[in-house]
Amino acid sequence: MRTPTVLPLLASLLLAGATFPQPASWPAVAVTAHAAEAVGPGVSYDRWALQTPKGPLVVYITTVILTDPHVALAVATHGGGIVGQDEPLTGMADRAHAEAAINADYFDINGSGAPLNVVAIGGRFIHQPDGAAALAVGADGRVTLGPVTLRTTLADRSGSSLQVGAINDFGVNDGLSLLTPEFGGTTDADLEIVLTPDTAVLGSYRVTGAVSDPQQLAQLAPGQVGIAARGADAVGRLSSFASGDVVTLAYDSTPQSIEYAVGGGPMLLQGGSLVTDAAAPAPQETDVRYPVTGAGISADGATLWLVAVDGRAPSRSIGITRPMLGSLLGALGASDAMAFDSGGSTEMAVRHLGDFDTSVVNVPSDGRERAIADALLVLNTAPSGPVARVLLDAVGGDEAVLVGGRIRLLAAAIDADMQPVAVDAASVGYSTDAPAVATVDGDGLLTAKASGRAYASARMGAATSAPVAIDVVGSPDALSIAGYGRVVETGASAPLTAVASMKDGRHVAVDANAVRWSVSGDGRVSAGGAFTGGDTAGVASVTARAGDATATIDILVGEHAQPVSPLADAQSISAWRFSSSAATVDGSVDAAPAPDGTRALHLDYSFAGTGSTRAAYADTALAIGGEPLAFGVDVYGDGNGEWLRGAYRNADGIVDSVTLARRVDWKGWKTLRVDLPVQARWPIVFTRLYAVETRVDSIEAGDLWFRELTAIYAGPAQAASPPPATPTS
Repeated sequence: MRTPTVLPLLASLLLAGATFPQPASWPAVAVTAHAAEAVGPGVSYDRWALQTPKGPLVVYITTVILTDPHVALAVATHGGGIVGQDEPLTGMADRAHAEAAINADYFDINGSGAPLNVVAIGGRFIHQPDGAAALAVGADGRVTLGPVTLRTTLADRSGSSLQVGAINDFGVNDGLSLLTPEFGGTTDADLEIVLTPDTAVLGSYRVTGAVSDPQQLAQLAPGQVGIAARGADAVGRLSSFASGDVVTLAYDSTPQSIEYAVGGGPMLLQGGSLVTDAAAPAPQETDVRYPVTGAGISADGATLWLVAVDGRAPSRSIGITRPMLGSLLGALGASDAMAFDSGGSTEMAVRHLGDFDTSVVNVPSDGRERAIADALLVLNTAPSGPVARVLLDAVGGDEAVLVGGRIRLLAAAIDADMQPVAVDAASVGYSTDAPAVATVDGDGLLTAKASGRAYASARMGAATSAPVAIDVVGSPDALSIAGYGRVVETGASAPLTAVASMKDGRHVAVDANAVRWSVSGDGRVSAGGAFTGGDTAGVASVTARAGDATATIDILVGEHAQPVSPLADAQSISAWRFSSSAATVDGSVDAAPAPDGTRALHLDYSFAGTGSTRAAYADTALAIGGEPLAFGVDVYGDGNGEWLRGAYRNADGIVDSVTLARRVDWKGWKTLRVDLPVQARWPIVFTRLYAVETRVDSIEAGDLWFRELTAIYAGPAQAASPPPATPTS
């Protein structure tokens, strides 16, 4: 990942103190840091670190000038398909050589992986709309935001016609689905016909196959489509189309002539005013601070803003609500605006100048890139040309180095249209203007000789980079230790590193052999900073020294369990109540013993009805002290294959869910453990154990029993350990 290159225009704004576009409905915000970067012709990227009365925010904005002749928008799906394993945003972006990208639609995260709303790519619909907001790009390049409607009609020459409500989706109840080569799913059909483009009749197809009860769906060649029927009524309607028939497929959409489309929602702005979207996905999230993603378009259609805001990180970024996102996009200049999938899916990627791949610029709240279903991409359509500009960066973004230390410099190149140009390492020459302070070899390795400042440059043919200032210092002003998270297991190792900086925030490169390590307590540390935990739970104090700077951290080794609730007596079980996700879900919570006679919390459930995911809940409110690493619970399974989850409420009121088991495929007792994310806001309240049926056609009933709910903490058990949880309101 390259260090961001500041735009010349925005650089002058930074020197003057750049102004954040204050949203109308937000309290006054103060800018604590701002970085701006050119991404490509007509495309720029800004990162804002803000302070608000409620807490800090980090906001990422990609501005796209759609009138630039080298700007184009596109849509990508995971692996180029609809059903299947999801893919990180950067994977989709890099396959298309995108210069910027954001996550898009909500998707079936624990099932098929399919997006929920419309997908159109290259003028072809590969998933039907669901009524929620979408971003559509017309054949003329104009962007519109709002619901997409689509009517798909299959007709033959005799006038027989069918309406096909689903595309690459068996979840729509009309029983007919149009399948394309992108489908990726398995058979769930009673009849399938295959349509092959008819070269004799432009725009028509010929029925080239019809299979009843297919064991597997037909492998479709490019251009072919299938029509699949499920259920007697749908089969009867499709049976009138026989092999050899010439048919037409008509797509009537609003807006018309859609080239690309991707779903999301809700709508946030229309005509410059905040709106309440009746078709909002997950409406319960409207006024909750989340990591969020959204897009806005100017009234003249010339400018598109893509926005991501980090959340679920109280010390760094607390997130914003959907109305706040609408206000932000309005402040940027958007007339219409919408949100995309939020939470752990929120992500923005940018291809920094000179790079061939994109980098994630925000901090996903999962702690890593989440695999998603689809994405909106920004492309630079200019053809690649010769080197026009050489770029030089210090790997890792180092701006200073300790005397005797080394920094790796990296040269890259772009053409006149900001496309990356491959660099032959042997053709690059490096130099500094002060060899007494620092020298650099032919491979770009800079060696610090004496305190002072040196300017390094890279030369490639006739082109030379702008000089990069490297300060050589005798000692950093501050030192910290990185590489430790929340715990090191007994006997396990964690590679620690010393991170040095100056008072003004500049990072100082320090060679590993210049750091002196020591430890006291339950563990040991190597000369290179590898810490190894002791054989029992405990605490170790690790110190690093570099120059005159020192840093010390306490490391918790091992873990211990603290009882939350035994779930084995009338008092503890009485703190739980039954609820459900739908009227078609029945059940109860009681103290009926497990089949082996064990006293435990009993959840019985009955999933009636079909067509949606259903859940049966055992609800409570148990306050949990401290910062647990994980929860543990014993579960007596019924072998029905249901999804088993738990939930907790954070200190900021946001409820998060965790998965205990993807499938309850066992009978009898089993001890389960689920780790809690680092992003949890402490203290937390355990609120729910529940069974989920994601198979929309499954009707079933079952019983689960729970006992010994525990919280697992880092380090040794101490007298000051959190007390057992107590019910709270």
